[in-house]
Amino acid sequence: MTRNQYFCPQSKLALKTANDAYLQFFNALVAASKISDVSGQLVNDPVSDLLIEKQKNIAYRITHGIPQLLPLLAISLTGLNHGNSVD
Repeated sequence: MTRNQYFCPQSKLALKTANDAYLQFFNALVAASKISDVSGQLVNDPVSDLLIEKQKNIAYRITHGIPQLLPLLAISLTGLNHGNSVD
């Protein structure tokens, strides 16, 4: 089975799928109201799949197996402590 390679529509950098540990870290921040999208709106719902830019500035949800790669749907990761690896 071939694996698709996705790229950030804004930075053009490669995106990586978040591992389970990073998803737990991310969802804990969502529960604590510390995650917002690029427009400043809080992200209220936990995610089950996430694509993260290699520089860890932007993330995109994967909903029902479909990456949501629209700039308006991007989630800002700027300023977060990324102690957990994406890989």
